[in-house]
Amino acid sequence: MYTIRYSYPATVNIGTNLTIQILVVVDQLTGLKTYVQDYGAVVTLNIDATHTPTKTVHIHPGSDFLYQGAHWGPVNVSLPLNELNTGVGVGQEYGANLTIAFADYVWLTSPVLNYAPESGSKAVGTVTIQNQSPSTDLGLYLPYLAVAVGIALVLISILIGKKKAN
Repeated sequence: MYTIRYSYPATVNIGTNLTIQILVVVDQLTGLKTYVQDYGAVVTLNIDATHTPTKTVHIHPGSDFLYQGAHWGPVNVSLPLNELNTGVGVGQEYGANLTIAFADYVWLTSPVLNYAPESGSKAVGTVTIQNQSPSTDLGLYLPYLAVAVGIALVLISILIGKKKAN
């Protein structure tokens, strides 16, 4: 029996990565099960039928056996999100289902003496994907505006000074 702990943000913007942190704990191995080998996770963001960004992370055979009480992780899985792989256009927002699948091979002791595949997956929640409209932030232009107003005031005072002199 395994416990999979995970965390992820509720909202993510286009042009950034959706990062999911995963921790797998081997709670109990029963019967002939001795240890877990060649394991990994697949994270899928189900947006619609044609947009499903997916990332796979796994441990290759012969490295890092997991015995009862052991854990794998925390592992960060990052899905880069853009307009092409999500279908979310400028100014749009979509809710997408996040699914985590875990698969492994477990070693079975005598009389079997072989590996057996195991797998399972679960929809773990919803992520809101936003593609915000470009903003016209006045704060970016404020220094230029101040300089322009200053120059205009200087020019006006020069013109007024010339009219009084005449």
